Amino acid sequence: MKKINKVIISFIIFFQLVLLTSCSNIPYEPKIKMDIIVRELTKNEYSAVGTMGLSNPSIHDFKKIVFDFEMKNSNQITYRNVNIPEHTIWKYRINSINGERYWFGNYYKMGDSSTYHREIVYYSKGVSEEQIRKAFEDTFIRISYQTEHGESRTLEYSIGNSIEFK
Repeated sequence: MKKINKVIISFIIFFQLVLLTSCSNIPYEPKIKMDIIVRELTKNEYSAVGTMGLSNPSIHDFKKIVFDFEMKNSNQITYRNVNIPEHTIWKYRINSINGERYWFGNYYKMGDSSTYHREIVYYSKGVSEEQIRKAFEDTFIRISYQTEHGESRTLEYSIGNSIEFK
């Protein structure tokens, strides 16, 4: 009887292992982390802002857009393409609100094209959060990739809908 119980228990454990490994869902989706934050300048950042030509400028008249994007592929991704708008597009969108709003900015992309960072300082006096969102509503980040099984996917994120104000 003890021998039969051991065989039955061994069979049940084996069956569960087979079931778990055959039904496991291997994630083919890459991990995407994207932050677009509009925030106040620090005192140190404001000290680098040239305010010539403005009447009574203050630290509260400027804001910074900080954009961070990272895509980590699973092992099953064989191809990827990340399309982030060029810096000139961001500048154009800021200036589309009502004139010269863009002050300065910088950006970089890591060599493997999966990490992007962008910072833009703009003159925010008299500009609402809604105006910023609207300026970027038709500007998109597009990601396409293919799995090793031949499945193609395309993702699209509106910058205007993704902005977070702090």
